[in-house]
Amino acid sequence: MRMIDRASSRVLGIAALASVAACFSADAPQAPCTADTSCPSGQHCDLCLRLCVGSQPLVEFKSAGSLSAKRVAATATLLPSGEVLIAEGVGPLGFPLSTAEIYQPATRGGAGIFRGTGNTLYGRAYARATPLPSGKVLFTGGLSPAELFGPAGNGGLGTFEKGPQSAYQPQCETATLLHNGTVLLAGGTLSHDLPDGGDSHLGSFSAQIFDPAGNDGGGSFRDAGSLSEARACAGATLLSNGKVLVVGGYGGYLQHPFYQALSSAELYDPASNGGLGGFSDAGQALEPRVEPTVTLLPNGTVLIAGGSNNPFFANSLSSAEIYDPAAGGGAGGFRSTGSSTDGRWLSTATLLPNGLVLVAGGVGPGKVGVASAELYDPAACEGAGAFRSTGSLHEGRWSATAALLPNGDVFITGGLGTPDNALASGELYPAH
Repeated sequence: MRMIDRASSRVLGIAALASVAACFSADAPQAPCTADTSCPSGQHCDLCLRLCVGSQPLVEFKSAGSLSAKRVAATATLLPSGEVLIAEGVGPLGFPLSTAEIYQPATRGGAGIFRGTGNTLYGRAYARATPLPSGKVLFTGGLSPAELFGPAGNGGLGTFEKGPQSAYQPQCETATLLHNGTVLLAGGTLSHDLPDGGDSHLGSFSAQIFDPAGNDGGGSFRDAGSLSEARACAGATLLSNGKVLVVGGYGGYLQHPFYQALSSAELYDPASNGGLGGFSDAGQALEPRVEPTVTLLPNGTVLIAGGSNNPFFANSLSSAEIYDPAAGGGAGGFRSTGSSTDGRWLSTATLLPNGLVLVAGGVGPGKVGVASAELYDPAACEGAGAFRSTGSLHEGRWSATAALLPNGDVFITGGLGTPDNALASGELYPAH
């Protein structure tokens, strides 16, 4: 029997993974196991425990200045100019923001600067911002109509313009740019009347495609079929084969108890149904997760990390798993991988140029922002994957937003430190 786990420590600025291999029998622990986890001298072994090995210097975060407005659950989108558009989100008083600003990274170190840009047409919370091949940015969600940001408008300051009409305006949907330049919007919450007369936002089966070339270049929406399970606040990513993995979230009122986390997964294939696209079952994840981070790795597998199995009680998960599209003879499947030290619900996850994934922040016990950050290495532990510590954020935060800069640095800003403390500060995770 083989078990892979990790032990992490911080000593003199070093992130260490301790190396231990031991064979435990019913009588007494034996000498270290061999690489194939067999017992020394052929003795019987009840459990062989093997811990990963490695150590790396900690990389410390740097200040990146502050936004002009405190923002929670905003969007951060890298523009063709190398600047970052930060837009919308929720302000300190709990109301959606209709403002936006631009972060200009410093060319030779330093914090960078923020500048203003046009206001959005609709203040929206939990919006989705998707960069398009044209350089524009599509904004959806927040129970508001779509709009487009053009960075070249208003003399280069950027402007927002009304987008095409869609069949419905969800909140907390997934938004995924496809290989053909269109955008898949799946699930999300819609407003429904409850039997007790109240109103709540419930998971939706709906999906739609935004085509920027439709309507003579003005953009258009069309139906993309239905999810097999109603879900909101799921995770999604584009796979190397052009399909989209949608996993987790929470279900609808009639189908599941409100806010019950889902473990089911689906695949959207844009080539099915004669090119109209459609969804198919992708099996069950190992653990139900609401708002996990979902990151496509360079080897074509997907890291699904953190999230919550009970958002009502702010229960953050530290577990993670891998979706492998090639598993099961191409049918796809999930397997476990290392766990992070801290629970990572409403954290950020950014794929770095070196193939590692930086996960930072999240909701901690007592709804206090987590300051720690970790790196996921898919090659660690003989390819099983593992997390290791790196430098900590200057401010613990959740519902922050992150963007990978052209120089490989990661820009993180906004979020909540506590339920009553919205943040405006920005931080940089240096690539070197």
